[in-house]
Amino acid sequence: MIYTPELCIPAHLSGRAAWALMNQGHDWNTLFVCSEKQEVIGTLTDGDIRRGLLDKQSLEDPVSGFIKNTFAFITEKSTQLDSFQEFAAKGIRRIPVLDIDKKYIGHYDTEKTFCRLPVSALILAGGKGVRMQPLTLETPKPLLQIHGVPILGRILDHLIAYGIEEIHLALHHEAEKIQSFSEAWVKDRAQLKFILETAPLGTAGGLSLMESDFNWSLVLNADLMTDITLDAFYQAVVQSQASAGVVSTTWKTDVPYAVLEHDADYQLQTIKEKPELSFSVNAGIYLIHKKLISNMAMGERADMPDMIRLWADKGEAIKVFPWSGLWKDLGRPEDFYSVGSQPR
Repeated sequence: MIYTPELCIPAHLSGRAAWALMNQGHDWNTLFVCSEKQEVIGTLTDGDIRRGLLDKQSLEDPVSGFIKNTFAFITEKSTQLDSFQEFAAKGIRRIPVLDIDKKYIGHYDTEKTFCRLPVSALILAGGKGVRMQPLTLETPKPLLQIHGVPILGRILDHLIAYGIEEIHLALHHEAEKIQSFSEAWVKDRAQLKFILETAPLGTAGGLSLMESDFNWSLVLNADLMTDITLDAFYQAVVQSQASAGVVSTTWKTDVPYAVLEHDADYQLQTIKEKPELSFSVNAGIYLIHKKLISNMAMGERADMPDMIRLWADKGEAIKVFPWSGLWKDLGRPEDFYSVGSQPR
């Protein structure tokens, strides 16, 4: 969410003054018109002013006469997924976010944000990146760059593009560097919360230290490159009434030999020449309901695969969400270089 109070203008402001604001070069193509009580009563675009002029209104008239009685907005707090695709399709770029008194508290840009997901996010960024040495001797693994952009920067941008505004980072190794980078990169686009692990807590231990009011928490590793549609993942898990979700991707490998298939008495049934094997594997992206997190031992080391297995064994429904789009685990040098980065 973006907070730009300068976009709010009083209803008595003239159309000429409003038009001048739109042309100041700040890309202020949508203004939010407010009453004396600071309630947003409408939005104003260049098109609204032009239509008003065609209806014989004057640029000296107050902007209240140019706006429509109805306008698109979303409320401050919501437990539902708010999609912006319909707004974008109608050419509506800025969607104001209003509090209970209908006052402006920010807005979303539909050209930069797909939706507002009602989840918190936890990025696991505390590892030492031993497998990536010597690249990680001076630079933490999440800050290694792909085509000039740090891995963590890509992940943060991806979360913000889905309207996730509460982002936790579990840190341990080189925590100060990662925290400083994250704050500078995100600026005011999201609220960052840092979990400083005094000892490594694995890929799930940081969950127990999160403080969040959201019902769902998205958890992902900090060494991933992906374009996963997070809203589709969220909807799949929630609609299935599962307690958790895990993203899967397909991993294939070629067997360099002919594979023999036989029965229990070793009678040959068939032979397959150098087959390709395909597996559905854990992509390192999870969605966890707070009821599961509340039962975790606080501050104790735990790993997500073990927790997923434990929850499944206890009868909790776990939804698997297959993803066939971009996904790269950048935890090994060969994978890191395969996406375009070159060794130095």
